[in-house]
Amino acid sequence: MDNTINFNFCTPDANSFDKEMLVKTIEEWNVEYVALTEKTGYWIADNPFNGNCFETYKNLIAAFPVVKNNNAGTSTDPNPFDTIHLPEWLTRCVIELIIRYYINNVESSIVNDTVHEWGNLYWKDKSKPIEAFRIPHIDYPNGIVGNLWLSDHPYGSSGTNLYEYTGNVHGLLYDFQVDDTHPLYNRYKNLSLTNRLPQWKNFSDEEAEEFGFKKLAMVPGEYSKITMYKSNTPHCPYIDPTIDFRWSHTFAFEHDTLSMKDVFR
Repeated sequence: MDNTINFNFCTPDANSFDKEMLVKTIEEWNVEYVALTEKTGYWIADNPFNGNCFETYKNLIAAFPVVKNNNAGTSTDPNPFDTIHLPEWLTRCVIELIIRYYINNVESSIVNDTVHEWGNLYWKDKSKPIEAFRIPHIDYPNGIVGNLWLSDHPYGSSGTNLYEYTGNVHGLLYDFQVDDTHPLYNRYKNLSLTNRLPQWKNFSDEEAEEFGFKKLAMVPGEYSKITMYKSNTPHCPYIDPTIDFRWSHTFAFEHDTLSMKDVFR
């Protein structure tokens, strides 16, 4: 038997996690809503753990490997960050807290729900976005997305830009992406889907205006907090040039909506 391999051991592990980790109840969890328009806003939520459990949780996440080196070689993955994925026993406590809040305060008539999670790692000297994928994107038609911030930065230097699109949206795509009669269709099609820029470049206010986006706010990424927004909100990352490394983990919940037609069918 080869016992020279250095395995990582989780502490706590899957057997003891639920007993040792002090997760806040929905009543203990402080969440603040910031309205931007009549239909759009975001939430800033406190650390989801009691005691020193946040640091324990952070160390647990760090024990898992990067599973997608998105900037390596000829990778054309649209995500400019490297990716970590976590097992269900480690994410369940956070995603259930987010779902409970969402159902209690945003939308309760849900069906066909699905959860997702992924970790984003940014390195200034490595993370280089593909040109076409710098445009604000929509994650899912219905649901909520929460970002747990695991690296600490000066306030306002890192976060998520939220936008309102002034044209029409078709599912997860904008009209200039699918309508060949749109005046920006050829402009978009000329953007590369494969070539990475030589360095990180934030999506600028001038570019937003050109493509029909109205910037609503930059949601600040504050250490240990969770920022949340509806999953159909156009968004993209903002990272100040002074930042060398950024780390967050995303917990997402998508669903269909139960309409009154379904109720009385």
